[in-house]
Amino acid sequence: MKKFILFLKCVLPHVVIILSLVLGTMLVLHQFNPRMGFLTNSISQKYLTVLLVSSFVLALLQAPHGSDK
Repeated sequence: MKKFILFLKCVLPHVVIILSLVLGTMLVLHQFNPRMGFLTNSISQKYLTVLLVSSFVLALLQAPHGSDK
């Protein structure tokens, strides 16, 4: 169980980086073509932007520490 928790501490920040980049791509695509309906509500776009930035910064801060332990 301890190995699994250490594995998650190493992998999860990288997963968050990847998912935040995917979400960022969706935000950009929505700006170019809003008819695709990726994000339809303006407040949801703001919430998703905050989530994108905060999770990316958190993952960047956490990723170097994950391999030390």
